[in-house]
Amino acid sequence: MAIAANLGVSIVSASACAAPRSCAGGIFADASPPRSLEPAAGPQIRRQRRVEIDFARVGPSAERITLNLFPDVCVIAQRERTTELGRGQVQWEGRVPGAPPGTVTLVIDGAVMVGTIRIGAEAYEIRYLGDGAHVVTDVDSSKFPRD
Repeated sequence: MAIAANLGVSIVSASACAAPRSCAGGIFADASPPRSLEPAAGPQIRRQRRVEIDFARVGPSAERITLNLFPDVCVIAQRERTTELGRGQVQWEGRVPGAPPGTVTLVIDGAVMVGTIRIGAEAYEIRYLGDGAHVVTDVDSSKFPRD
């Protein structure tokens, strides 16, 4: 899908919590049947998780979204703004007050989501795999080539 391949993602704001209890109502569930992912490409990939998304909790009117990225990483974002991109595509931007500062931007196109989450020096990506499955990637941005 073009949205997943050609998305220039802007950044807004979020924050992480370590306690799994705070992830109640998270939008991600492990994809079933659990299939293995292709081996992570590049040294910047720390880990990946194959997921399905509860889109009923993500719509443009959602005031708050809980992103249970990994068992030890929970991001709770409060909507700052949404932007209609046309043809049913919506960009959801959110923030969570507090430290460490971070950013969350999600673009939703029907049952497809792509996004970027930054929390301090940590970075996570959400990409569409196909057949209703998505992948959450923990990215080590310190491993990116320097300009």
